[in-house]
Amino acid sequence: MVETFRKSFIKRGKKMKRGYLRTLEAVIAIILLFLFMYAITPRPSAEVKVPEGIRVTQKAILNGIQQDDELREVVSRADPDSNENSKLFDFINSNLPFGFDYNIVICKAETLACDKCKGKDSANKDIIIGCPAGPELPDKTVYARSILITTPNSRIIRLYLWEK
Repeated sequence: MVETFRKSFIKRGKKMKRGYLRTLEAVIAIILLFLFMYAITPRPSAEVKVPEGIRVTQKAILNGIQQDDELREVVSRADPDSNENSKLFDFINSNLPFGFDYNIVICKAETLACDKCKGKDSANKDIIIGCPAGPELPDKTVYARSILITTPNSRIIRLYLWEK
């Protein structure tokens, strides 16, 4: 009888060891599954912090355009072939820090249809009217900011700045 009990206890002990091993296997499988899911989960892209000087410059230029009635009028009648654009470009150039370049896009607020797309002003800067594709920009870090000018011909102005 003792012998039978001993054999039965040994069998039960092996079964218990197998149970612990299967539980351990399941825990390891779950951990591996979570590690795999963590590895393939997309990460949010790293945000580019706009340097304080560029942010202040963009804000000053766009607020200046927004608050100057003459510049608002130039923007509302924005035409790539117009001589009035020089006022806008002179204002931007006078507020632009040394070592930076820019591009400006002026879109109709009610539609992004592209009638007349591109032109150059006297300073050879692009002025783009209603072109949703935007300007050609350099392969550098470009900082963009936009505002809405509300007039009878409402426009969206997008200002792109980058280091030369």
